Amino acid sequence: VDSLKSAQHIQKLGFKKSHFTFAVAMLQEFNLSVINLLNYVDLSLPRSYSQLTDNVRDVRSYIFWHHKKEMWNKVLESSKKGKANVSVQLDFIGAKAVFAKRKTDHKARRTLFGQCFQ
Repeated sequence: VDSLKSAQHIQKLGFKKSHFTFAVAMLQEFNLSVINLLNYVDLSLPRSYSQLTDNVRDVRSYIFWHHKKEMWNKVLESSKKGKANVSVQLDFIGAKAVFAKRKTDHKARRTLFGQCFQ
């Protein structure tokens, strides 16, 4: 609350410490309720497909970053793949020929970037 005293626009609104305490308590209770629902929400669904997903999207600005970060990290962990040994062979001469002729590699097969991308 002390840090809020320096914000003049908040002081002009006339909020008291109890207002902030009540608002934070409401947000904490809301987050405790919503956190259990997040496991059942598929945010990749299009709008109007799932009312639950739409509702979570509408209130996402009120969900604490801590909970969003946990969900984010779970999804990242589940999508992690093992390290694969990838062997890439590049044709430097072919890439140099494209560059020398000032051609465009529309199919991304001849430039070094295109070869790596493939």
